[in-house]
Amino acid sequence: MKMSKLFAATITLSLAGLVGCSSGNKNVATAPEAPAPAMVAPIQPIQPIQPVVSDSPVTVAPIIETPAPRSAASTGSRSYTVQKGDTLFKIARTQYGDASAVRKIKDANPGMNADQIKTGQKINLP
Repeated sequence: MKMSKLFAATITLSLAGLVGCSSGNKNVATAPEAPAPAMVAPIQPIQPIQPVVSDSPVTVAPIIETPAPRSAASTGSRSYTVQKGDTLFKIARTQYGDASAVRKIKDANPGMNADQIKTGQKINLP
């Protein structure tokens, strides 16, 4: 019972301090004010950034253009007509003696779906 009276008294005093007392009595206890903040050094203005001046001439990297893909005639490549039963693996093995040349054939034929070559289709061989 004592605890609830103490709690009620604390709440009443707290509310009276925040809201004020309607009886006009100014002797109501209020919470102490927070201490004043410590003095902070004044902020110095930021100095403007000065441009770097140099006596040496400015150099600009050259623009390197990538050449357009060359046609089969200009690269020395030849064309091959796909035969019945051919795969890129078989073509690479028969034309280059090495199945790893499939990558060269794919690179020489951009846009070609390697899994869907058809009999009679012409492909470039590098």
